[in-house]
Amino acid sequence: MTAGEPPLNCEGWDEVVEISLYFPSEGPLVGDPLSEDLVEVPLLGEEGQYQWWRFRIHARGRDAASEAGDICAEEGDTVLEQHLVQIWAAPQAPETRHRLTDEVGRRRRTASPEEYAAAKAAEAAHSAMPPTPAEEMPIAPVHAELHTRAPDTPAG
Repeated sequence: MTAGEPPLNCEGWDEVVEISLYFPSEGPLVGDPLSEDLVEVPLLGEEGQYQWWRFRIHARGRDAASEAGDICAEEGDTVLEQHLVQIWAAPQAPETRHRLTDEVGRRRRTASPEEYAAAKAAEAAHSAMPPTPAEEMPIAPVHAELHTRAPDTPAG
């Protein structure tokens, strides 16, 4: 959670989307619901008031993870799918799609195959350009170790 909107950095991410959420209780639960290893993220606004929050969700490696299938992570495994979630207090706003370039995301959206191809072409053109100073700013991602496998373990 940040004090204000963090700088947008899509470099190295396949998907970057922002949404607004309001929590009538203390906040969302994060973790693994199957193992019941859950932690509540307290999102209280000023003076204990509940309010709207903006979530910027980054994802990468989902296509590779999808190809590998669902596998449990073991210590030392290669991480195939990674996420970064940035949260800050902000007024309610429409969904904003900053980058949409993976096949997994395309299958979950209503975008046509032509829109997906255009996004991939735009991403390739952008990758060929030198980064701007804003894109060079590092953001320390929080990595979720999902969909992983050891390099010598067959997928399946």
